[in-house]
Formats: sequence, structure tokens, C-alpha cells
Amino acid sequence: MLVEPKRPFKFTIIQWDIDNGVRGDPMNCALGRCFQRMEGPKLLEVRVLKHVVVFTYSGGIEKRYGNTKILREALIRFDATGEWGLPPGTYTLPPVNKHHTCEAMRNRARERRAKGDVYMYMQPFAKKTGKSPGRQINPRLIKLKEMRKKGTN
Repeated sequence: MLVEPKRPFKFTIIQWDIDNGVRGDPMNCALGRCFQRMEGPKLLEVRVLKHVVVFTYSGGIEKRYGNTKILREALIRFDATGEWGLPPGTYTLPPVNKHHTCEAMRNRARERRAKGDVYMYMQPFAKKTGKSPGRQINPRLIKLKEMRKKGTN
């Protein structure tokens, strides 16, 4: 059962969390270690993502909180360099932003289905170019295609 609490979640990061955090691991990063330490054995999993932090508790309960800009930047820095960048102390996770709530995402999906959007489940790039982002685009080929359309080549 997914729960989106209305009250913020306060937590305290200590130096041990920062020192024992693992880069690139959402469960064992500095924040993940802190949450595991604070919540104890009832916390099965924590996923620290860019905009949302998801706690999974025993009994199948999931709680979603928002992520602040300060913590997001500290996480990006920690994953890149292994340096936390913030002093140990008490921080707060706010409730999920209205844009990221399940209800808002459901409503957006419902509106897109009503409009007949065939690209609803695809990434935005697929609608514009039809190519995956991993594929390199050669600017010379694009110029040749434009020339062929104009009939100059």
C-alpha cells in the first residue's frame, strides 16, 4: 500500500553515515544509511531518487517523501566524488510535491489517454525524433538529408 504523508520527515545524519555510505547505491548511500539507522529493522528498503525518497516497510507499506534541492545536490556530489558536502546535522524531507503525487500522475495519464496520445508510455524524445538518446547523430548526415529534401544534391 502506497502512502504519501502530509507531514515532513525529520532525520539526523551523523558522520558514521557519511563515512560508510556507498557511492551510486540508493540503499546504502549516506542518506540510505541514515534512514536504515533511524527506522531500524522495520525498514526493508529505502530508494533515494532524484525527486522522491521511497521507504518500504514490513507489511508492504511504502511511504513517499519529496527530496529537497540541497539534499539532491549533496547526493549528486556524493555519487560523483564520494564527498558529502553538507555538515552532519538534522534535515527534513518534505511531503511529495503535488506534481509527483500518484493522484496527479494518474490524472495526467487519464487526460493523455482521453486525447488519444499514442506516445503516452514512450519517452519524450521518441515523439520528436524517433531515435533513442544513445544513438549518435552525425550533423553531416542531417545536412545531407536537408539538401536532398531541397533537391540541391
